[in-house]
Amino acid sequence: MPTTATATISERLARKLAALSKNYSENTGGPFQHFFCPVLYRDEVAELCEAHVVNKAFGASPTTTVQRADVDAFFGSPFESDFLVLKARGKSALEVITDRTLAKQLKAQFEVDGHVVELTRFRRPSRYAAAPAACCRS
Repeated sequence: MPTTATATISERLARKLAALSKNYSENTGGPFQHFFCPVLYRDEVAELCEAHVVNKAFGASPTTTVQRADVDAFFGSPFESDFLVLKARGKSALEVITDRTLAKQLKAQFEVDGHVVELTRFRRPSRYAAAPAACCRS
């Protein structure tokens, strides 16, 4: 069994790692020693994780494979963030500015006469969330 930087890995990850090692061996004539990373083209001790084959941002299959945790974090987070911004294409300015995550990603701001107007977001206290319509009648 290949060695990893993490002392214990899940059974599912171990099964996937064993299958990858077998496939690697069949194609190269020998198994990898730790984990052969196809992105870095290296076989070295590293922390491993389950990485999505198709990025979660696509809303696609939950299928995962084995990947180095550092590689997954480096390429995964920025890509997913940028892709979510692309998915927002076509939204109105109001839709963007009222979506906290999207507004932050796009650095959305209001500008009046060349001056940036600071946005203040308020959260409605939960006790007001479901006020009956009758309370608002005069």
